[in-house]
Amino acid sequence: MLSCTYIPTDVYTAWRYTCALPTCEREFALEGVTQLEGAKQGEYLHHLPCSLAALTFGETFNQSLERVTLPSSLQSLSFGTRFNQSLERVTLQSSLQSLSFGCDFNRSLERVTLPWSLQSLSFGAGFNQSLERVTLPSSLQSLSFGRDFDQSLERVTLQPTLQRLRFGAEFNQSMERVTLPSSLQSLSFGDRFNQSLERVTLPPTLQRLIFGAEFNQSMERVTLPSSLQSLSFGDRFNQSLERVTLPSSLQSLSFGRNFDQSLERVTLPSTLQNLSFGAGFNQSLEGVILPSSLQSLSFGFDFDQSLERVTLPSTLQNLSLGRNFDPTLPSTLQSLSFGAEFNQSLEGVTLPSSLQSLSFGCYFDQNLQGVTLPSSLQSLSFGHCFNRSLERVTLPSSLESLSFGHLFNQSLERVTLPSSLQSLSFGCDFKPAGSDLAMESSIIEFWPLFQPKPGAGDLVIESSKLDFWR
Repeated sequence: MLSCTYIPTDVYTAWRYTCALPTCEREFALEGVTQLEGAKQGEYLHHLPCSLAALTFGETFNQSLERVTLPSSLQSLSFGTRFNQSLERVTLQSSLQSLSFGCDFNRSLERVTLPWSLQSLSFGAGFNQSLERVTLPSSLQSLSFGRDFDQSLERVTLQPTLQRLRFGAEFNQSMERVTLPSSLQSLSFGDRFNQSLERVTLPPTLQRLIFGAEFNQSMERVTLPSSLQSLSFGDRFNQSLERVTLPSSLQSLSFGRNFDQSLERVTLPSTLQNLSFGAGFNQSLEGVILPSSLQSLSFGFDFDQSLERVTLPSTLQNLSLGRNFDPTLPSTLQSLSFGAEFNQSLEGVTLPSSLQSLSFGCYFDQNLQGVTLPSSLQSLSFGHCFNRSLERVTLPSSLESLSFGHLFNQSLERVTLPSSLQSLSFGCDFKPAGSDLAMESSIIEFWPLFQPKPGAGDLVIESSKLDFWR
């Protein structure tokens, strides 16, 4: 036997009621409404419908909910920026799965009963209250703290269902006596965290570990779980990894701005797919064995080491370089990006036939007339300083996106733009002549600081979209 009830909702009447405008139905006006966003103070809060599943208060709402009966159907409750009222006498229904607070909320939850059904709990920037006497629900899967939270979790019971734990910028408490649940999959620290993890037991299920900007502790005596797939260090980290055992399951390894340590005696796991260095890294990779699984390799601003004697894996698809460049590139490469200071000629360089994206940095300003662009190329991007003619450059027929930097101001009158081109953008210095542009593209975007006014014979553009950017 199947039974269902359909309740038609007059949206206009419901809207008038929430705005405190006259309506004859009043308490019945919201029947059938399942979601309210931007809710503010009003009589309607005392007549919330039993159909309501999600309630989001507006940014300025800051009224007590003591006399408001939240419906038993409510699954998501979210407060805006200004809300900072106690929830001690508010009954949170057992159906609630998600609870989120805004920036200003900073009230104790000691006497608040969080429903057992709650799966996600998120605090805003201003929250900085102890959770020692707060009973976290046994079903909680995600716990997120905002900017100001800096309370110890030593006496807080984190439930065994917790999968994601995220700290805000100011958190800098020791984790030595904190019991992390065995179910935890993601652990993220904020910018200020700089505590040793030597005596911290990381859960065997942990897949993602993120450190903030100021973390700069040795990892030599830290046991990284074998389940770890992603490891990210912040800007200040500059510790040797020679005696660190990286998990065999690791797929992504990322370093911040200050890291400049040799990797010669570091064993990179055979599962590693993404390896990213920050701006300050400038160590030779000649004695480093890059795993055959590597798909993406990124160097920062200062990298100026030769790769001539470095074996780049044949599986490499994305390569981002610093100042230097060696002509031997993997045949499987799909994306190639040059650093800000790169300014070398590519005239004798064979670009891989598989290349789909080619991006030049800020200072590149070399002729491309003797360079063969691969027929597979879809995206070509030039940096700030590029200002060379493309008259004798053959743009591949597969090209979909072409982007110039601010200083480019060359005529395109004798340049054949491919019919496949969907996006074309210019910088602030580009000033086309009257007959410069004749394009047959589905989408064309101009990004100059002026707005050309086409006259007779000036601009012939067949496009469905024309955007000007100031």
